[in-house]
Amino acid sequence: AAALLFERSLLTTEYAKEYVRSRGLAEDTVRRFRIGWAPESWDWLLHGLAAKGFRGEVVERAGLAIRASDGSGRLHDRLRSRIMFPITDANGRVIGFGGRILITTHDTGNTTREEAKYINTPQTLIYDKSRALYGFDKAKQAIREKNRAVVTEGYMDCVMSHQAGVAETIAVSGTALTAPQLTVLRRLCDTIICSFDADAAGDSATRRSLGLAAQFDFGRRIAAIPSGKDPADTVREDADLWRAAVETAQPVVQFYFDKVFRAESHDTAEGKKKIAQALLPLVAELPGEIEKAHWVARLAERLGIAEQAV
Repeated sequence: AAALLFERSLLTTEYAKEYVRSRGLAEDTVRRFRIGWAPESWDWLLHGLAAKGFRGEVVERAGLAIRASDGSGRLHDRLRSRIMFPITDANGRVIGFGGRILITTHDTGNTTREEAKYINTPQTLIYDKSRALYGFDKAKQAIREKNRAVVTEGYMDCVMSHQAGVAETIAVSGTALTAPQLTVLRRLCDTIICSFDADAAGDSATRRSLGLAAQFDFGRRIAAIPSGKDPADTVREDADLWRAAVETAQPVVQFYFDKVFRAESHDTAEGKKKIAQALLPLVAELPGEIEKAHWVARLAERLGIAEQAV
């Protein structure tokens, strides 16, 4: 019911529609992903849902309302002035929301406070953050057919990737993949392709995701895109570039191998130490001994030292 209210709200709010257009989203993509708008109001959603017969306590338990912090106990809308991305279960039923702020400050009477760029509804009886994957209901068939899952960080990255025809894309909302999520994906595919820009290659959440994916014996690849860009930006500017990045995604160790050797000198003892510190943990987490031996030999050769030392 809330998703429907947000969808209708977007259709009647010109500056929210303009933002959506400016990000390159096509109208049919907006409809398919049920993207909406939460107005700048403390009780717009509460009133809208009350008219449909939902009590305030139920709205609170669904994660859509929150108690005022002034001690009054009054309920108000949790998500305001935000582009709304419904989060669904594997069958397409809405279980939560992610909201992207458009107005960055809120006047609370005495102070003006900064709002977080993205807010998700909290853990509820139906929304388990460790299990939900954004876009999974729309991606699962393509994941099975392509035998791979493309994992992005943000909602907009996922939506724009689908718009570009990469239908096997899901998003983890800026957190690391979890064991329950990887268990679900492992039933459908053998390969995970993670995407982040060249500047974010050391991103800890992505590294944790890739490390955990190794334990599930996934083939792990990285789609490299231009520095400073995310998948959504890349699709908006050149969808072919994003599709090519996915198709030419490199195995994880190869990606970092090339990156580290570009960044560090392998002619000095200190440089060799830094290279080894960066790459050896990635080699160590590989599941197969043959693959490990391959990278040990490559690393020893490039560093000019004995394999036994590596």
